[in-house]
Amino acid sequence: MNILILSDIQVYPAMSGGQIRTGSFARALAESGHDVSIYSFTGRKKDYLKGTKSSATQLENGVHEFVDRRKFFGACQWLAYKLALPPLWSNLVARFFTPKKLHEYAEAADLVIVDFPFLYPIATRLSKPWHLNTHNVEHQLWKKSLVAPVLVPLVKRLEQSAAKKADLVIACAPADQKYFEDLNSVVLVPNGIFPGDYHCDPEVRTSTRTELGVGDDETLFVFTGSNFGPNRTALARLQEFCQAERTFLNDKGVKILVVGTVAAKSSDDAAQELANERIHQTGFVDSIQPYLAAADFALNPVFEGSGSNVKNSEYISSQLPILTQGFGTRGYQFEDKVSCLTFTFESLVDCLSTAVALSKEQRQAMAERAFRDNEIAISMLAAVKQYLAEST
Repeated sequence: MNILILSDIQVYPAMSGGQIRTGSFARALAESGHDVSIYSFTGRKKDYLKGTKSSATQLENGVHEFVDRRKFFGACQWLAYKLALPPLWSNLVARFFTPKKLHEYAEAADLVIVDFPFLYPIATRLSKPWHLNTHNVEHQLWKKSLVAPVLVPLVKRLEQSAAKKADLVIACAPADQKYFEDLNSVVLVPNGIFPGDYHCDPEVRTSTRTELGVGDDETLFVFTGSNFGPNRTALARLQEFCQAERTFLNDKGVKILVVGTVAAKSSDDAAQELANERIHQTGFVDSIQPYLAAADFALNPVFEGSGSNVKNSEYISSQLPILTQGFGTRGYQFEDKVSCLTFTFESLVDCLSTAVALSKEQRQAMAERAFRDNEIAISMLAAVKQYLAEST
């Protein structure tokens, strides 16, 4: 098939869990023998600042992405981001306007996949079969917004309308699947990735730990995340914990590394900061793989949100033993003290103590069990093959 994916934002290179999932989904479709194009309605800030025009890129993974860089669209997306609002602007645009270039892509398409619910009105006008790819139960993410009484019902109506009008809904977690089954036919495509991408040579671990100033007698826990509400809330709690438990962390030789746009980089000298502090944040990095390779454990402190956490798939693929909030296990097969260690912030001291005391063999056994129990679920290629079988 010729498959067209509609996205509010540029997908490649991925900078968030949603972009990782969409990018992996598109790549898996391409590797399954289909021609895949993505039409993205907005680009990245740096390209707007450089005056980069709308353009298409044929990526090495076989996916073709066209990024629409109209300044008006970019300004609307920037404003929604700054106001911490969903991209309702794109839904309004989609109700009345279809870009000419998008018409050209749609004419060649056999199937349209709408990423998130906001752009769905365009799909209803294209006279093509279309599927709604959901990453969450979207309206549930906005319950803590200052304007939640207005925002939640609005997003819920929009989301339900998109789900009802689609030919098929794609869910990323069993709880989401159950919700959407009351509205339409649903298939499950979990937060899969390409596990082989996360294998690093042992030398990468050594060099990255040296760069960060982590000693052989210290235990490094890594938390990865994008600038997404539940990640930011979790980081705030984690920072409070590290401040309150600094003596414990020092005594145990525990260091926590926060990787990604969930937090701004707080120092230009990463090694010096991590050597002196118990928690360090890198900000945006080109690749998280070296930091995962450097870690002894993975940490998932997220305790709110919807969908499931793609970071777990990355942790599992990196063969890292995982410490996670119970909330973070949703969508995965985890067993406490067998394939992971579960905690609350109230019990995190005990959980960290347990983790540090584990032998190398025990850590490896925990990581291997998590991989074995979730091997199919974390493979986007396997999930897409199942999706194609169920949707055709």
